[in-house]
Order: sequence, then C-alpha cells, then structure tokens
Amino acid sequence: MKAIVQEQDLSIYEADVEGSSRVLVVSTPETRAISNDPFVSGMRYTRTLSRACARTLRELAANGLVSLNEDDTTVLHVLRGGLNFGLRDAIADAFGWNMHNSAFISAQRARKSPDSEEWIITESAYSKIHLCKRNNIVFGDVVATGTSLEYALKRMRESAQRDGVTIESVVFFTIGGPRSHEIISELDKDLKKLFPSYRGSVVVFFEGIFAVASPDSPLSIKIPGTDL
Repeated sequence: MKAIVQEQDLSIYEADVEGSSRVLVVSTPETRAISNDPFVSGMRYTRTLSRACARTLRELAANGLVSLNEDDTTVLHVLRGGLNFGLRDAIADAFGWNMHNSAFISAQRARKSPDSEEWIITESAYSKIHLCKRNNIVFGDVVATGTSLEYALKRMRESAQRDGVTIESVVFFTIGGPRSHEIISELDKDLKKLFPSYRGSVVVFFEGIFAVASPDSPLSIKIPGTDL
C-alpha cells in the first residue's frame, strides 16, 4: 500500500487492487477503538463511527481525494446497516452543511436455505430514492458477502436512469471485505457508460480489507459469510 496521508491521528493509504475504483484504507482513533474495544457498542458505537467518517471526509476533501458540493451530495442509506455510519451527520460536521440530500432503500439478506452459502434479498419493501439533478453519492455499509450492497446499488442506478438524473461520483465507507471494492468497481464501469460527466468512485476501508469467514476457515467460532 502507498501512504497518502500520515498524521498523528489519521492515516490514509491507497491499496493496489484490481478494479476501476480508487481503494483507500483509513485508520482513525475512532475506528481503532471500534476494532479493538468490544465495549464500544450501542450509541457509543454509532456516534464514534460517525465521527470517524467526518474526520475522514475532511481529510479526503483537503487532499483532493473527493470533491463534494452541498447542493448535489446525496447520502444513500442502505437499511439497516448503513445507518451505523451516521453519514448525514458526518457530512454536516465535516463541512458545516445543512441541506444535503438523503435517499433510503431497504435490502435485508438471508441464506437461501438454513445450510446454504447462497444469499438472497428477503426484505426490500421500503424505498425512498429521491435524487438530485446531479448526484455525488456518499454511503456506507458493513460488507461481508455484498448481497445487500449489490441489490441497493442496482436499484439506485435504475432509479437514476428512470428519473433522468446523473450520478457524478460515488464515495463508499465500509468495515468489511473485498467484495466491497469488487461491487463498486462493477458499478463504476456501468456509470462511466451511462453518464458522460461521471468522475469515478472511491472506496474507503476502515482499518483494513478484512477476510470473511467461510466454511473452510480454521476457526472454532464463526458464522460463514458473516464474520469478518
């Protein structure tokens, strides 16, 4: 990995991985606490993660890694996991904004059968995808198999095409595994074809790109397809 920012409280590295998305690994005091202290839970967890996102957004903007404007930034909330990142508040805290847009979509995964390693979407009834004329999409989720992420992004792309709006860029925050940047890279290719003004995507991994437990993982306690 290549170091981009190294400060006392925050480090940003660029990972050399395949795909069209720019992949960053970010370490902050808040995400180190989440990763290492099991007592960071409940409201403390969500507020800590939101502060980490705000700190990271400021640094990404200051170093030219993202370019966002209040009038055309849309926070996509992938329900329910995406709510943990508190990105609407984080953007307000990072930039002092008040009127950035929000969109919501539910995407709950489940195993195809009790002993299956295949996953399907079982709950997707709620959708409130109101997009601006031009959209810089900012969102986050905890990603293992990527089933919910893949579904939500498909719905978002379809909504943008149906409503005749454009997507200018994508910024995704995650605590998760490599499926995150694989899925965002596939989205990136589609958006480049659909929208001439599209500038690209950035995937921000907090603290590392983690492996996801599989049936073959040498662990005595695990939930395959779930545990990082």
